[in-house]
Amino acid sequence: MGCSGEAMESSEEVAPRKRTSIWPSGWTSIVLCLMLCLVSLLAVRSSGPPDRGAVVFEWSHVVYLPLVYGGQPDARPATPRPTFTPGPTLSPQPTPTPCSGTPVRFELGGANYPVSWPDPAIGEMGLEWMKLFGGPDHRFPYRVLRRIDVNYRLAGSIDSVAFQIGREAAERAEYIDAWEIGNEVNLGASFGWDAPPDAALYTEMLCATYEQIKARYPEVIVVSAGLAPTGRVPAEWEGHKGYCAPGLDGCLGYYQDDHEFLREMLDSGAADCFDALGYHPYGFGAPYDAAPGSAACGGDNFCFRGVEEIRRIMVEEYGVDKPIWVTEFGWIVDPRAEEVGRPECWDDPSIAQFHWQVVSPGEQADNIRGALQWAEDNYPWMGPMFLFNYGFYDSGSCNHMVFFDIQGLPAEALLRALAGGCPLPEW
Repeated sequence: MGCSGEAMESSEEVAPRKRTSIWPSGWTSIVLCLMLCLVSLLAVRSSGPPDRGAVVFEWSHVVYLPLVYGGQPDARPATPRPTFTPGPTLSPQPTPTPCSGTPVRFELGGANYPVSWPDPAIGEMGLEWMKLFGGPDHRFPYRVLRRIDVNYRLAGSIDSVAFQIGREAAERAEYIDAWEIGNEVNLGASFGWDAPPDAALYTEMLCATYEQIKARYPEVIVVSAGLAPTGRVPAEWEGHKGYCAPGLDGCLGYYQDDHEFLREMLDSGAADCFDALGYHPYGFGAPYDAAPGSAACGGDNFCFRGVEEIRRIMVEEYGVDKPIWVTEFGWIVDPRAEEVGRPECWDDPSIAQFHWQVVSPGEQADNIRGALQWAEDNYPWMGPMFLFNYGFYDSGSCNHMVFFDIQGLPAEALLRALAGGCPLPEW
């Protein structure tokens, strides 16, 4: 940081005065002594990035409790943190008031949530994770994935930004279980305000950040940015396959086919710089179990099970056998549905582009439950799956994000009923 040099100079100037014992007596002495200690601590923390690979902080054990089932945890739980495997077994947490049936718990379940405090409703739906975009500053009774954005603007200062992220990971080590480095970086809008996505540059950012995080807290999980499904893009641009750019036929902006972006990432060495690959297999209006290549998925494989193609590229083409984390998924509901009651939003420009994807609230609920169960039954390589979303956006807006929200809809009621072993709602 810019003040590191000044802080170090202050420390060096103060030390000789201490050695010569030129101190006032009484309370003034105590106050000055405390001020000296504070300056010294700030100097150490501001001394600049460590050598890559140096371990700055070591933690013998930190446990991360689930998003569901249990009372508020102690600040430092005593049991060791579970080994990173898809769907780890977690210690019990408080349950909603149970019914007579058997509770159904989705070990892979989580939700995108906008704020940095725990909402008991998340756990009451039987989910174990929540994804945050800032904080937190205390231990939640859930596991936490923290997303942090990176984009092309870091190109001139990757090491500096990676150091800052690594330092924050160490400072919040007790509160965060996993870090997602970026978001939908195969889209120009996410890579840097409509800058051309660059898989090699993103990989450089990812690897620098991975080194800094792991140097400080080796046990934390690093997830690469969730890639956005784009469908197959036939165009090429400046030597990149599957690339859209302004001026090319049918292209309204910069983006790259998620399959090709992944290949370029892996060609650039990204496999050594993540513990899990991030992906966003939205439902796109198709049933949760629609198979890739089917009529329901279409030629672009716009369906939840499109994630199987991502897995195939990783394993069969590159020999990368690492988990995939679904850092966003969901289905958008029709704002005209009676349960939603927002018909005025149907013609809003933010919704118009999603007309072909909308489902009924009941279909949304069935698809979310089905996708969670399908993954637990069929994808041993799958990590946590984060619903997009729960209370994420201003509910009075016509923004499309409002209509991915499950809050107050059958999907929330269904998950709550399953978690409590209660009779399932009808719709």
